[in-house]
Amino acid sequence: MKDGGNRLKTLLLTLNESDLLSSDGIENLFSRFLFIRDSGVKTLIIHVDILSAAETADKDRLIHFLGEKVRSAFQAQGDSSMNCLILNGEDGGVDSELLLAGVFSVLFSLGPGGRAELKNILSAFIEDCKAEKTQPADMTQDYIFSHLALPFTPDLIVSSSKNKLSDFMIWQTVYSEYYFMDKEVSRWTDSDLKKAFGAFYSRDRRYGV
Repeated sequence: MKDGGNRLKTLLLTLNESDLLSSDGIENLFSRFLFIRDSGVKTLIIHVDILSAAETADKDRLIHFLGEKVRSAFQAQGDSSMNCLILNGEDGGVDSELLLAGVFSVLFSLGPGGRAELKNILSAFIEDCKAEKTQPADMTQDYIFSHLALPFTPDLIVSSSKNKLSDFMIWQTVYSEYYFMDKEVSRWTDSDLKKAFGAFYSRDRRYGV
């Protein structure tokens, strides 16, 4: 497969909660991991949009429920060549250097979207300025990137929501490529992902130029 100079190392999948609520959905998703890994992806990030639960308590319960489903599915797979982490917005960030040196990593994010994350970073920075722990001039792109929970720049985003965009990793995905699936996760096949990867490799990435 020609790549035109592109390299698909970091892949982001954006899913809806309904994709993981069914056993078929989560089992089929996990069955795609080997193909993704063997395609050269080093870091797979999966974000689940929590759409139906309006109240915070309901969202927390749903996030916990989905987290347990993911843990159970990963344990059932029993593949030591993969590393699986689950982030729910309270676990802090991920050290990208450690992941780059390790095995194929799968990161599930069940926490807030990108706008909420940036708001939290900026609010904390303002408080630090008030406490004279930092200075306004310290607010740079590098500062923001170093405080993100996921300090990665996805090469490709595959969405199960057809033409719906997510604000997840809004800072990191400015120059990412998008591919929209026309079927739910429970029906994804390796061939579907192969088409998505082929579309990525056929593109002339401009990185905002």
